[in-house]
Amino acid sequence: MLQLIGSIPVGKYHIIISSKSTNRYMDSPLSLEDVLEPLLGTTNYNAFHLFNLRYRQSQWSTIEIKKDKTIDYSHDYGNTYF
Repeated sequence: MLQLIGSIPVGKYHIIISSKSTNRYMDSPLSLEDVLEPLLGTTNYNAFHLFNLRYRQSQWSTIEIKKDKTIDYSHDYGNTYF
């Protein structure tokens, strides 16, 4: 699903895409914790993890928003794990 987000100030951001259609391989560690928990705080990170990351495949990256530029970012999750 295409999601458009506008009016974001220039700067560097962490982008996280979580798939509602694919399940995560539970034996693989989540590399987001070291980045997100300090930014969100423990309580908010735990809630975000539970509802968005724990069972779903996700991808994250750092992107840079530049003035008057459009950025397209997507990820193909391929297969799901059961």
